[in-house]
Amino acid sequence: MKKLESLLKEKRSVIQEDKIYYIGLGNIFRGDDGFGIEAVTRLKTLGFENTFFEYENIDEIVLDLVKNEDRKLVFFFDSADFNKYPGTFSVFEQSEIEDFGNFHKLPVSLYMKLLNDSGNESYLIAVQPGNLGHTHSAMLSGYIKSALDDIVKTIYTVFLKEKVR
Repeated sequence: MKKLESLLKEKRSVIQEDKIYYIGLGNIFRGDDGFGIEAVTRLKTLGFENTFFEYENIDEIVLDLVKNEDRKLVFFFDSADFNKYPGTFSVFEQSEIEDFGNFHKLPVSLYMKLLNDSGNESYLIAVQPGNLGHTHSAMLSGYIKSALDDIVKTIYTVFLKEKVR
């Protein structure tokens, strides 16, 4: 488990911005499971390029990244049960993921393995949900909103704000 800000600063110095990809996973109609979609929506609104959502055919997106020979950095965003307090977020490498109650067509760790085996780097930025039931509501809990604010602010500060100076 890596700290988000230190990881981002480390990667900022070795990879070009146009080689960084952000993929939001989840279901906005399952409460806190919408975290990944909302995170990438916010990044897209702030001007980040290479932003994608699970429902945009993630299989093809990942396979295209694998086939392309340029080295890329991919961040997946998802809610995951890793037995922490709701709203706690962490950055996981592929080897640390047990596909915390996988709800996706393919496990996130498989996407990450494909990317890593092809010379790319990938990480999962996961938040511990407080509410994952079939709520049929796009409302994120306060815990997740707070974590989301911190994560997006950190990414913005490290990547885009530095570029503006």
